[in-house]
Amino acid sequence: MRRHPELEQELQALIDEIRAATPQAEPRISQHNYARDNSQQYNTINGNVIVHHGTPAERATELTGEP
Repeated sequence: MRRHPELEQELQALIDEIRAATPQAEPRISQHNYARDNSQQYNTINGNVIVHHGTPAERATELTGEP
């Protein structure tokens, strides 16, 4: 910049173009989950939690109606 101050605007435009094309950093996510006394937790930050209660055989009976 000292040697070629006339290039300042062109350099700044290039810096702005690179910043616009660069993905922004994801924010840090912190999650603390505590369970006690025979409790159950179902936790997620970015996603879905699907809970199926019972054994596989019990769930099959619920779906089909057959033992």
